[in-house]
Amino acid sequence: MNNLLKSTIEDFNNLENFDSFHTVDILFRITQFVLPLLKCQSNDNVAIDLENKIFKYLDPIKFYNYVLPWTEYFRDCDLLMTFVNELRTVFSNAGYRFQYLQRIKSVYSTMNNSIKKNIFIFDKFGVRIIFDSDPQNFYQFAWWIVAVLKDNFEVILVKDFLANPRRTGYSALHVTVYYHIFIEIQIVYLNDAKIKLPHFCYKQQISQHNLYFAENAHSAYDRIFQDFKNYLECHS
Repeated sequence: MNNLLKSTIEDFNNLENFDSFHTVDILFRITQFVLPLLKCQSNDNVAIDLENKIFKYLDPIKFYNYVLPWTEYFRDCDLLMTFVNELRTVFSNAGYRFQYLQRIKSVYSTMNNSIKKNIFIFDKFGVRIIFDSDPQNFYQFAWWIVAVLKDNFEVILVKDFLANPRRTGYSALHVTVYYHIFIEIQIVYLNDAKIKLPHFCYKQQISQHNLYFAENAHSAYDRIFQDFKNYLECHS
């Protein structure tokens, strides 16, 4: 993580020390630049922590109303870590070492998806397995990983975004397992997992940035919260 990202995150963690003008500026930088960059750099856990803090800051009542019922949240976090360790052992015993990244969806993302889709959310907890393979055989190898998962865990659902990538270009196999909690495993080919930083239109961003400061602080907060929600819509 570069110094600019670190300094912006540090400023956000100390918002109480800034006046309303600088607070709006920090929130703008977080929602417009920092969160998308963190996602692209696969710093998911840092991004999710920021998402929770922004949601808590901008809409504390809704945040606490939704968070308070999560009485088993920390137990579930421990279960996820236990699962990842067991997952690593299973494939290590089979002679393979993969890269494992775990994440827990942010409060807003989980709440928004459950309301929008009116269904139980199975991917609140996730693990990404990044594997390397001969380009000619990566698809077969990915399904071999699925077969190993079926032999060792209770697999509930498999979705094939390798054969049918999403419109964004995202491709992976998604495997939902039940391990006292539901966990979504994303099996991703190394070439597809490489960082692709977004291209920012500088003039457009500066123009949009000036819109915030042409308004009073209250309106600016509303605009930032809408941008924050739009960002989460793209990354949920």
